[in-house]
Amino acid sequence: MSEDRTYRCVSCLEYTATRGFNVSHVAVTCPVCESFERLVNEAVVEQFRAFEDAPPDHLDWNALGKTEKFLVAERVARRGRDVEEFSTGE
Repeated sequence: MSEDRTYRCVSCLEYTATRGFNVSHVAVTCPVCESFERLVNEAVVEQFRAFEDAPPDHLDWNALGKTEKFLVAERVARRGRDVEEFSTGE
């Protein structure tokens, strides 16, 4: 049996749900902000927050949109990618 995972609303970051599977996200209507959004795996949210607190030196983190930031966080947290593999371009 799979370990329960926590998922957090990507829109409000307040609502959480626990599920017995391990995926990057699930899509539901958030009861807090009432938007139909993704609930993102908590490991991804933790990585996102870490990058918000201490942005990677080589990325213009603030130039990225929220979705792009979550994509980078997901690749690092769940797929084992190195943040150095990403760039914000010219």
